[in-house]
Amino acid sequence: MTIRFLAAAALTTVLAASAQAQFGPNPRGVVVLPVTVVVNPWVPPTPPVAVQQPGLFVFKGPDLLVNPVAGTVVRPQTGVARLRDGSTFFRVPGSGVVNAFGQVETGTEAYYNPRAGTYYNPRSGVVVRPGFGW
Repeated sequence: MTIRFLAAAALTTVLAASAQAQFGPNPRGVVVLPVTVVVNPWVPPTPPVAVQQPGLFVFKGPDLLVNPVAGTVVRPQTGVARLRDGSTFFRVPGSGVVNAFGQVETGTEAYYNPRAGTYYNPRSGVVVRPGFGW
């Protein structure tokens, strides 16, 4: 806690000196910084990861698409996609392809797994985990 406080105080001093050098002395004697910098030293940066699944979806019913090669099951109307390893993805509303009538086409939306922080696009078969800090 002390290191974080000292680092924040040093950063504030450097920014204040920089602001005074750029804009001149403040007549009120108070340094107002427009940006607050928050750095969490305990969260390391993670690289982005993307994996594309092989195979194509086969229509098995009105609410069932199956990729027999990758073992993925998508229920576009229910809004759930399940991969072979058991991870469950939930549909992100409004994230799909919009047709000529302004409606999102069923089966084109992206899916999100809140437990792993990953996204799944059934159209391309790509599972993505966005990077943090890159």
